[in-house]
Amino acid sequence: MKNLLLSGVYIMFAINIISCRTTKDMKYFQDLKDGPQQELPHQDAPEYLIKPDDNLYVDIQSMNMEVNLLFSPSKSTTNSGGT
Repeated sequence: MKNLLLSGVYIMFAINIISCRTTKDMKYFQDLKDGPQQELPHQDAPEYLIKPDDNLYVDIQSMNMEVNLLFSPSKSTTNSGGT
């Protein structure tokens, strides 16, 4: 048992040594420079308004068939498993 535990410690130590990398070895964010960061341009999101006589579609789904029938009685009672 002691031998098995010691082997596990050696394996974990070896994995720890192998997995360590310096920041120079990392490929991500190598093009970033020190100093102030560039800001992304601000884009306004379009404003959506519901107007009279707009056609709206609301789909309520649940794992519970009774709840599905309550909110969507026109749908079939089988669970299609869609997303």
